[in-house]
Amino acid sequence: MQWYGSRLVLRSMGAEHARSLADYRSDPEVARHQRWDPPYTLDQARAFVATTAGLDPLVPGRWVHLAIEAHGEHVGDIGVRGDDEGRQARVEVTIARPWQQAGLATEALTTVLRRLFAAGAHRVEARCDTDDIAAIRLLERVGMRREAELWSAAFRHGEWIDCYSYALLASEWRA
Repeated sequence: MQWYGSRLVLRSMGAEHARSLADYRSDPEVARHQRWDPPYTLDQARAFVATTAGLDPLVPGRWVHLAIEAHGEHVGDIGVRGDDEGRQARVEVTIARPWQQAGLATEALTTVLRRLFAAGAHRVEARCDTDDIAAIRLLERVGMRREAELWSAAFRHGEWIDCYSYALLASEWRA
């Protein structure tokens, strides 16, 4: 399975992605606003890839992560989790630090939103830490609107943190 943006390819993760996944997920700055703690071992990466490899992100009911590839390199991943009816989805994006601020997260998320809405999704959600300025800017750049501030909504790196909830409706996407 492959989806194409203008500068990137989103494709099913395979064993070839494990090393680079472990590398960028071990970066403390990349992991800062994520659910995992660094270091992220090669064994963890292999196990993660095994759970998502070859799965279609449009199949409802589970998280599926796609590799983001640009210029022939694995530069990040984007996760999609559809609800059981396939009408709503949640998304999350991680980009390796050397590739941040190059517009790749925007392009990857836009590509996924386009595919989700074309497949009949009614609503797509995302969450981010309230102090994750880059994620806030990304979500707003693709047209998502902040709906709520969730207090102590996520446990990260040994503490409870506040999150923002963002969403975009199919009718807003089409407009």
